[in-house]
Amino acid sequence: MVLKIISSVFLLFIFGFYSKIVKSQYCGCSPILCCNKRGYCGSTDDYCGSGCKSGPCRKTREPVDRIVTQKFFDGIISQASNSCDGKRFYTRDSFLEAAITNYLDFNMSVTRLEIATMFAHFTYATQHFCYIDEVNGSSHDYCNETNRQYPCAPGKNYYGRGPIQLSWNYNYGLCGQSLRLDLLGHPELVVSNPTVAFRTSLWFWMKSVRPVMNQGFGATIKAINSLEWNGGNASAVTSRVEYYTNYCKQLGVDPGSPVVPSKAQGSPKDYVNAHNQARSEVGVGPMQWDEGLAAYAGNYVDQLKSDCRLVHSGGPYGENLAMSTGDLSAVTAVKLWVNEKANYNYATNSCNEVCGHYTQVVWRKSVRLGCAKVRCNNGGTIILCNYDPPGNYVKERPY
Repeated sequence: MVLKIISSVFLLFIFGFYSKIVKSQYCGCSPILCCNKRGYCGSTDDYCGSGCKSGPCRKTREPVDRIVTQKFFDGIISQASNSCDGKRFYTRDSFLEAAITNYLDFNMSVTRLEIATMFAHFTYATQHFCYIDEVNGSSHDYCNETNRQYPCAPGKNYYGRGPIQLSWNYNYGLCGQSLRLDLLGHPELVVSNPTVAFRTSLWFWMKSVRPVMNQGFGATIKAINSLEWNGGNASAVTSRVEYYTNYCKQLGVDPGSPVVPSKAQGSPKDYVNAHNQARSEVGVGPMQWDEGLAAYAGNYVDQLKSDCRLVHSGGPYGENLAMSTGDLSAVTAVKLWVNEKANYNYATNSCNEVCGHYTQVVWRKSVRLGCAKVRCNNGGTIILCNYDPPGNYVKERPY
C-alpha cells in the first residue's frame, strides 16, 4: 500500500493573489450542492433556482409524484415478504397524500437526490416497508423522564413507529403538536393509517434531516441515529449507504462522496487528539474541532475522488493532504505528517527534507482544525485537514 502526503505552504509573497484564489474555489461545489450565478455553493432555491450554473439545478420544478413513481415504490416494497404487515399497510398513494397535502414546502422543492436519501432511510428502518412497528420495540425504554414539557403517559410506549421509526416521548409530543394529534397520549395513532405514518416521518424529516442535507448523506444518518453513525452499528451505516447509492442510480443523480462508517472515517476526536499530542510535545496549546473547516474540507476533498490526485484547494486555510492506495485512518494520516519532525531543525528554522506537514500540525497560531476523508473511485483514500489561522509563513517559527 502506497502512502503520499502533501502540505500547503502559505508564502507571504503570494498574498497578492489571495482574492483571485478565494473566488476561484467557489465554482468547484460538491456534487450535492449548486453553484449560483455569483459563484457560491448551496442547496436552496437561491443557489439551485434561477441562475444556477452547475450541480442539481432546479430549472423547472419536478412534482414529487413524477419522482416517486409506482415503479420506484413497488421496486422497494416488492422485496418484503408477503407475511409482512407493512406490505398491506404502506402505499405510494399514502406517501403522496401526506407529502402533497400536508407539506407544501417539501412538495414544492423536493429533488431526486432528496427522495433517494429519504427512501434509503425508509427502506432500512422498515426493511423494504415490511415493519410498521419497531421489532421488539416494547422491550426498550424510550421515555425521557427529564423532559417535563412532554411527559410520558402512563402505560404508553414510545418505540419506533412508521417509515422512519419515530421514537422518544419528546418527538411524539412535538410531532403531535405540529400535526394536531394526541400522539403523546396515544402513540399508537402514528400507525393508525398509512397517511398519518408518512406524515409523522415527513415531520421528522423536515425538522431534523432536511436541514443537514447539504452536508452529505452521512449527516442525514447522524441526524436520524447518531449512535449508529458514531460507531454503534457500522453494518447499519453500510446498509443505508448501499440503499442510497442504489436509489441515486435509479433516479439518475450523483450520490456525491462515498460514505464510510465513523470508525473508518475517523471521528473529530481522533483527528484532534493526534494533532494535540504532537503539539503538547513541543509546548504548544491544543487545537479545537471546527465544523465549518470540516465542511470546507469535505466539499473540496470530494472533488479529488475521481483520480485520487493530491492537489491543494488554494483556499484561505492551512492544508495537509495524505493519500493511500488502500484505506487510511485519521491517526495514521496525522502520524505521517508528524513523522516529518525528524526533518525539522528548530535552531535554524529549516528542513533538511520535507517537513511542512509537521510544522503546520504544530503551528502555534493555528488553533482550529477540520478534516475529511474520501474513498476514491480507484479504491484509494485521501484525508485532508484544514487549519485556521493558516501556518507555514516564511521566516516565522512554528512555535
